[in-house]
Amino acid sequence: MSSISPKLVKHIAKLANLPLSAGQINKFSSQLSNVLDFMGQLSKLKIDPKKASPHLDLTNVTREDKIDTSRILTQKQALSQARKTHQGYFLVKAIFS
Repeated sequence: MSSISPKLVKHIAKLANLPLSAGQINKFSSQLSNVLDFMGQLSKLKIDPKKASPHLDLTNVTREDKIDTSRILTQKQALSQARKTHQGYFLVKAIFS
């Protein structure tokens, strides 16, 4: 069983600039110890890499980068539902002031 001391949690919190109370430090100390114990159990598992990753044999899993001309709008169609336009562009209120 690995044990993360409250002193180590306090040090990590300081590095991450996280203000933690004493209760949180004790809580996270216990939780981090549990996580490390679980990771230790996982590392002991005997796993055949080929069986564990059946997707490794896939090729070209992305779609071809083609323009779908049936889905293209003209500028007039795109602007047809806009509340306000100006010289062929959407006109919106200022976002930054």
